[in-house]
Amino acid sequence: TESHKLDFVEVLLEYNVPVNLKSNEGLTPLHQAVRDVNTVRFFLENQANVNADDFYGDTPLSLASASHGDLWEVVQLLIASGSDINNRNTSGMSPVWLAAQNYNLKCLQLLIDAKADLGPNYQQKKSSLSIHGASVEFVKRDIIHRLIAAGSDGTLIQ
Repeated sequence: TESHKLDFVEVLLEYNVPVNLKSNEGLTPLHQAVRDVNTVRFFLENQANVNADDFYGDTPLSLASASHGDLWEVVQLLIASGSDINNRNTSGMSPVWLAAQNYNLKCLQLLIDAKADLGPNYQQKKSSLSIHGASVEFVKRDIIHRLIAAGSDGTLIQ
């Protein structure tokens, strides 16, 4: 259960296990906790680095934004804790891109409200509305409307 997971984390920190210790993949405990808002909150209260990136340049916010789950509370908490909303991973993807790509509307709206950059994915030279390898009919209208309303240029590439 979630309370047992948090108890385990608390014990590790009591024994001075570094809160920002990285795994072989560059993941911190905060990266691995993004599916549980209470554990994320606990790590943040214990000085976890909200902007730590893994070997792919993904921060905890990137992972939460890319999730197909309902992690809007985690995204909201990470933004409020100073997460870089415009961080781009090694593929050039920002949290806005990741949320749009995964049809994560609540997270996308939180990022837009936080004034995330809607500019291009610098490696692919496409805007947040660009569709790579899919036709426009597969794009959710809600995402297009939200991005255009927030000031994206509306470029669609099929």
